[in-house]
Amino acid sequence: MKRVCAIIFVLTLLILSACDSDSGRRLSINSKKFIPYKGHEWLIFKSDQGEKDTIKLSGYEDFYTAVGSVSHYTNYETYRLNCLWPLHNAGDSLKSKKYLISVSVAQTGKTDVSFSYDDWSKYYHFWSNEDLDSIYKRNKEVVQIGSNVIADVVRIRNQELGTSAPTYMSIIYWSMTKGIIGFSLVNGTMWKLEKVISSAAN
Repeated sequence: MKRVCAIIFVLTLLILSACDSDSGRRLSINSKKFIPYKGHEWLIFKSDQGEKDTIKLSGYEDFYTAVGSVSHYTNYETYRLNCLWPLHNAGDSLKSKKYLISVSVAQTGKTDVSFSYDDWSKYYHFWSNEDLDSIYKRNKEVVQIGSNVIADVVRIRNQELGTSAPTYMSIIYWSMTKGIIGFSLVNGTMWKLEKVISSAAN
């Protein structure tokens, strides 16, 4: 019996040693820097209608997803920033955690950037998945918010738009150094970042 157990143990070690956990599937430091937040800021936005709203960041997750068989698999890293949003009709006291943006290694070897935001108390919705390199190559826009001039802004378009959803987000304006500086809705309402409250002040 002991001999059988020893054989099983050796075979298990051989299987594990044959598994592919290629370090090349890890994200580069520069890829993670695409998300410029510390992780627990409050982002205060103001609309062109005078309304205010807040996105509350709730920290990072860094994890791997195994793809393949038990004997031969590859780990793909994902770096994700979460946020809190109120559940529809549940009041501000009840929150649900959802990621705001994630950077991950795709099976193609490229780096994917995924944006996702929902706030069903206001029927907001946004989803987009793009290649990081293509975002970096995109023409940068200059946006002025108050007295601040931000010169590294790109437009991220919603890839899930419905004709019956006027309050869906249509575009997120993303700064390479400051993150989300604004977003527009399908109905034409424009929201701009008014201020950021640091995690130390929360």
